[in-house]
Amino acid sequence: MSQYATDLNLFVYMSTMQFHADHIYTLVDGNLYAVMFAESATNSQGGYLFIQRKVGDQVDDMCYIETHDRKYSGRFRMHRLELTARQLLIELDRPHNNLIRIHIGLTPSKLTEVSRVISIIRGDQA
Repeated sequence: MSQYATDLNLFVYMSTMQFHADHIYTLVDGNLYAVMFAESATNSQGGYLFIQRKVGDQVDDMCYIETHDRKYSGRFRMHRLELTARQLLIELDRPHNNLIRIHIGLTPSKLTEVSRVISIIRGDQA
């Protein structure tokens, strides 16, 4: 069985939270990096995901995630955090309710902006 088929089978059997985000915001404040994905601009209804990480001296590798689905909110380590112009995929380091998929449509300039913050949240750079 190919690696793709194995990954696909794993994906199918794991619980996944997913939604389409039309509104995406980034925040950089000192050593705090965050991205917000939301279905609506007011965030009063619909799906949303807020992910942040504080980087710097003596800070752990965990991220804070808040979503409209409480099963996916809290402090987590991530196995995977991938961003493309069409989706954000997060795999949390836990056995169940560990996948988040957000369908998006980013312009090249917005992709560059969000990618920069996501790479810092992922731990690639600070």
